[in-house]
Amino acid sequence: VSCYGPPTIPTPRIEALAAQSLVFEEAFSAAPLCTPSRGAMLTGMSPHANGLNGLAHDSWLYFSDVKTLPDHLRVLGYDTALIGLQHENPDPLVLGYDEVVGVGFLPRALIVAEDAVAWLSRPVMGDRPWLANVGMWEAHRPWPAEDYDPVDPATVDVPAHLPDNGFTRADIAAMYGSLAQFDEAVGRILDALAARPDAANTLVILTTDHGVPFPRAKSTLYDAGTGVMFVARPPASWQVKARRVPGQVSHLDLVPTLIALVGGTFAEPLWGK
Repeated sequence: VSCYGPPTIPTPRIEALAAQSLVFEEAFSAAPLCTPSRGAMLTGMSPHANGLNGLAHDSWLYFSDVKTLPDHLRVLGYDTALIGLQHENPDPLVLGYDEVVGVGFLPRALIVAEDAVAWLSRPVMGDRPWLANVGMWEAHRPWPAEDYDPVDPATVDVPAHLPDNGFTRADIAAMYGSLAQFDEAVGRILDALAARPDAANTLVILTTDHGVPFPRAKSTLYDAGTGVMFVARPPASWQVKARRVPGQVSHLDLVPTLIALVGGTFAEPLWGK
């Protein structure tokens, strides 16, 4: 996305969000693959400690005593919802959320945004705090032209570890098309959030589960495989100055940090029992 890379990447809404946020310059996933990364991100436990060492659709499941982020937040008084993509279990209803919206595989960004906007636009009842985990397919492969409009291949940035040729440029141009649609979806969700009465007291986090799906990136332990976008916009009521944050952070920091922010205690075994 453009707040981390070349300005030619078509993500203006994420760029605007980053300008209001903490942008973590060296953020990393716990694994370079979907399910292990997401499991670590949503439990605060490394993959071998929570059970998700492989892909959920290949029979890897959480250990029976593992608590997810919504499990932790429920006992702290939060309402929780999953909207769109998850990749922790073939059955999203077992992940601890009070509500699951838009059940289905490969949910594209604009469809997820429509569901998220509808959820955020419901009348606010009472003052209970809430968590909405909104998941989208982009920028996972494939990027077919019937779904996304590719950009001009001449305008894309080719990472140094990939060959700069016509095939690579066409592939990246297609990915940029999916990123443009992802960016539009993020913008629609942020607009819906801005219209809520509790917008000034809402923390927004935007991240990816692992590196981009190219050679020497996803599924490898190079930085391009485990490096992730991690943009966090603190509630306006906190009056935190937007800035870029150097130094390494990990998805494993997410659950303990959120629980601490809302007054809870996290004591799960990071490295296993």
